[in-house]
Amino acid sequence: MKFLQTLTFFILIISSYSFATNKQSIDLYTYIHKPPYAIDNNSIGLSYDFINALNQHSKKYTYNLIHLPKRRALDSLSKTGGVILWTNPIWMDDVNETKFYWIKDLFNDKELYITNDQSLVYEDVTSLHNKTLVGVRGYTYFELEESFKKHNILRANVQREVLIPDMLLKKRGEVGVMGAQTYWYLVRKKPEIADNLFILKDHNKEFKRSILVSKLSPYIRKEIEDWLSSPTGKKQWAEMTSKWLQ
Repeated sequence: MKFLQTLTFFILIISSYSFATNKQSIDLYTYIHKPPYAIDNNSIGLSYDFINALNQHSKKYTYNLIHLPKRRALDSLSKTGGVILWTNPIWMDDVNETKFYWIKDLFNDKELYITNDQSLVYEDVTSLHNKTLVGVRGYTYFELEESFKKHNILRANVQREVLIPDMLLKKRGEVGVMGAQTYWYLVRKKPEIADNLFILKDHNKEFKRSILVSKLSPYIRKEIEDWLSSPTGKKQWAEMTSKWLQ
């Protein structure tokens, strides 16, 4: 009898392992590699908590977080399907929401202009003329590109957005462009940023972050929406946003 119980136990363990390893692997892409979405290279941040919660929920899939530039992520989606996290229909040239499925308006964000010049007042782009603006190499700042081309605004580039406040604190520029969620995360870690830098209040570029789902992957949209609407999912999502977002 004891032998049969032991044998049954091992069969259940093997069956559970086989079921787990037979889950379909699904890639969830993000081109955002900055706090609070990803903290350095330590697999910590909102994106990782999101993936872990989905993997706890899913009985069919194993989700993997893949960091790729936006264009490469879109190319991968067009071939194999999948998801891009924390984006927006406008940025994906899908204002009418016909190219992709969308899980919309998950949380608020905005583009901030921050400065080390307390006297600077923003009225329009010309308020930044004859200033050095710190941005991320390779990023396009649509409202500012014409001023960059005409050299009305000088541009200083850094490799990562988290370096922008340090550049301003060291007086290597007068203005920086940052996402609000990233800025407030850094302020929580380094309060001296808020003590010595100022947000240009009249520049308001608010937006919502959403999840893009390929039309090849309607089953992923359903699973994410089912999780978000479940009691467990609602609780987990509320905990994540409280932990990581302003």
